Amino acid sequence: MAPAPVRATGSPSPRRPMRRYLLFGLWVALALLALVPLAGDRQTVSLWTTALIFAGVSSGWAIAGGLSGLIPLGHAAFFGVGAYSSALVFAKYDWNPWLGIGLGVVMSAALAWLMTALAVRFKVKGAYFGLYTLAWGEMLRIIASNWDYVGKTNGVLIPFKPEAGVAQMQFSDPRGFYVVALAYGAFSMAVFALVKWSPLGWRLSAIRGDEATASASGINVSRSLSACMAISGGVTSIGGGLYAHYIQFIDPELGFNVSVSIDIAVRAILGGETLVLGPFLGSAAMTNVSEFAHDHLGDLPQMSLLIVGVAIIALAHWFPRGIAGVGLQLGRLVLRRRGSNR
Repeated sequence: MAPAPVRATGSPSPRRPMRRYLLFGLWVALALLALVPLAGDRQTVSLWTTALIFAGVSSGWAIAGGLSGLIPLGHAAFFGVGAYSSALVFAKYDWNPWLGIGLGVVMSAALAWLMTALAVRFKVKGAYFGLYTLAWGEMLRIIASNWDYVGKTNGVLIPFKPEAGVAQMQFSDPRGFYVVALAYGAFSMAVFALVKWSPLGWRLSAIRGDEATASASGINVSRSLSACMAISGGVTSIGGGLYAHYIQFIDPELGFNVSVSIDIAVRAILGGETLVLGPFLGSAAMTNVSEFAHDHLGDLPQMSLLIVGVAIIALAHWFPRGIAGVGLQLGRLVLRRRGSNR
């Protein structure tokens, strides 16, 4: 067996200081966002509530799309399952909606595990895996559109009860839901970081680099990828449940449409799907660009898509790790200069 390489003393790995800087940046961002309800009006609070919910959802997508090398394009399946389970539990049975979110997490995780295990079993990879997951989302959309129990195309209307509070996920003040969205965004990014820096994350990194070599070295590819997708689906499902209660309505188009899957993936890729802060930055950029286009380019409703498309092309060419990758490269440049000046 070859001896392990010896690291020279006095030259610490650049990964550890960069990891500290990333975590510090995460906490600073969350601290600043915690001040939004104090300084912003209702529209600003609403805008950032949406951005935070989809930051959490995009973090869920990045667990699979960023860490494992898979190309899932059907995360609307998990988003919709979470939304419908929570909405139906509250609207039909007047049960606690958090129970519905928990139920949605279990169902979404089981669904994600099943679809990934089947894909690995039948060697569905690359772009075909993306189309395969897309088909699952479309199948659920068609089922929901024709199922009386979930309201068919009419969807489910969630009644508003002003006397209820956080236990029933009902708030007369929008700042209440903002706090819930902020907690969900922080939770999702924490799960992403834990998976990335865990033994599962190292196995996923090996699979992403060379699946055949990873399998030959003893890594259970099917179990690792299925676990990754199960965690990803569960985190995404929570965001679906929160979003349904935030807008107090869900239907097949809002829950399972292809555009939902694409929106989730684009936010993560734009921000940097392999970095902790990436989905948050991508979601913030997408939400604010869409709001700007709506306010100032009302006659050109597709302009926001054009702006985002140009941004993705530019980032893919110059900064392939997304918006967060720009900060990462700047941080490494600073560390390199500090090291050269010693």
